[in-house]
Order: sequence, then C-alpha cells, then structure tokens
Amino acid sequence: MGTSLLALAFVTGVVDTLSFLGFGDVFTSNMTGNVVLLGVSFAEGTGPTTLRSLIAFAAFLGGLAAGFALADHVFRRSRRWILAMESVLIAVLSTAWMLGAPIDAMTAVAAVAMGMQSAVVERSGAGVSVNYVTSVLAGMLGHLTLLNRPDAALALKAGIILSLAVGAACTTAVLQAAPVWAADLALPAVIVAVLAFPKAR
Repeated sequence: MGTSLLALAFVTGVVDTLSFLGFGDVFTSNMTGNVVLLGVSFAEGTGPTTLRSLIAFAAFLGGLAAGFALADHVFRRSRRWILAMESVLIAVLSTAWMLGAPIDAMTAVAAVAMGMQSAVVERSGAGVSVNYVTSVLAGMLGHLTLLNRPDAALALKAGIILSLAVGAACTTAVLQAAPVWAADLALPAVIVAVLAFPKAR
C-alpha cells in the first residue's frame, strides 16, 4: 500500500504543478488552495481565473462523488480499478496537453481524476491523504510531540510529503525545458500505483 500512496502523491505534485503553472493560477487537487484562489480572483474581478477555479472545484467534487460511488457500490473488493480509471483520465490529460486543448477542458479532466484519487485513498483506510499535506504534517507532529518513537507510519507520511514535492519539482523543470512533455510525468506513476495497490482493498 505504501508504494501506491507514494506514487499517488507524486501524481498530485505533477498535476497540481501543471495546473498552477501550465493552466494558470488554479489547483486541481488542492482544494484549499483553489478556494483561496477563487476568493482572490473574485475580489480582483479576474473573470477567466474565477471561472477556471469554479470548474476545478465542481469537477473535483464530481470526481470525488464518482470515486466514492464506485468504491462503495461497484468495486468494493478491488478498488484498484478506480485508479485504473484515473490512469485513463491522466492519459487523456497528457494527450490534451500535447495537442494544446482548451485549458478549461484540461482543468476539468485533471480535477475529476484527482477527486477520484482522493476518494480511493479515503476508502482504502490508509489514514493519510496524498492530495494535500496539511493533515499529514499535523499527524507527523502529533506523533512526535507525544514522544513516540518514529515508526513505519511516520516514515510513510514523510515520504508522501517528499514524493509530492519531487513531483512538483520535476514538473517545474520539464515545463521550463520541454513543456510539451510535462503532463507525461504523471502517467507512469499512476500505473505504478495501480499495480502496487492491494487487490482486495
């Protein structure tokens, strides 16, 4: 399970960086940041940015709802199939980015994929998020302040934060050097997550 979570955290780093730097001031995974950007763009009167943030928010909720429905009623014994669906969406996003598809359409695809990913991780009982690090940091510090010895769970949380950061750094570097390939970074990581995800979870 740990390998899958680390791979998904990397995907989050890639997709959110692509969204923020490539699509323009929008997050498709980190909804806290997206809501902040939505409020800022609304106050500043920047219509296209406000619309894009709304699209990301609505699409993420749609992906979240679909992910939960599939996890609870269709793929209860093998939720890795939902990650396989996410990989298809990531492949669509990668192709769309290479072809220069409309930004709003790519925003929606990315946000649906991230919503589905969030739902799968939540229903897997992992007890940790791969879409945002605030709760992960809180869990780490809560563990340490109780003077508990570092354990595998603490190491996993640290790994998730690092993996997300590495995904963001790699995407930034590719956007600067060869932007057409930036979206391709996520697909191999999703495939790793699918293959490493427990069959009965």
